[in-house]
Amino acid sequence: NQIVALDTLALAGSSALCTLDIEGNRISVVPPWLPSALPSLRTLLIANNDIAVLPPELGFWRSLQAASLVGNPLKGVRQQLVARGWLAVAAWLRDRLPEGAPAT
Repeated sequence: NQIVALDTLALAGSSALCTLDIEGNRISVVPPWLPSALPSLRTLLIANNDIAVLPPELGFWRSLQAASLVGNPLKGVRQQLVARGWLAVAAWLRDRLPEGAPAT
């Protein structure tokens, strides 16, 4: 696959989408607005991309129950944490939101 960006999701009106499978692409940025664009998403499959940073806002994504992250060159996120699952990663992300910044 050759998907490199998620920008079109902001315009797609995908509010009812439950699973997004974009594994094995060339995505390098996960936008902080993604939870707002996909408020019902339960599963995010983004393994094996080029993602180096996860925005802290993802930690506040209430509907998201699972995310595949392995195979990305994540900086600052230990693979041990990724192996513990999305809830552990989400808690870690919530702790990284700068003070005073909006959660979503």
